[in-house]
Amino acid sequence: MDIHIEFGHLAPGDYCLYQGKQKLQCLTENTRQLGTTVTFSHNIDLTLIDSSGIPILTHPLTIKVRHIANTRRRIKQPWSVF
Repeated sequence: MDIHIEFGHLAPGDYCLYQGKQKLQCLTENTRQLGTTVTFSHNIDLTLIDSSGIPILTHPLTIKVRHIANTRRRIKQPWSVF
């Protein structure tokens, strides 16, 4: 999933975006937008943490629909008289 985030009302400083405990990308004082790709197979939280380690914002990402391919195989081949 591609994510695009704009941070217009944050106080000047350095911030990092985390997926759970994994650091995704950091913002500096000059950049106020962020674009990254997030891959997940279960519900996760995205957290924005400032340079002193204080969480500023947490947003949950939930999976609404998950496509499971139906891959049934025939056990026996069908027979015919002819």
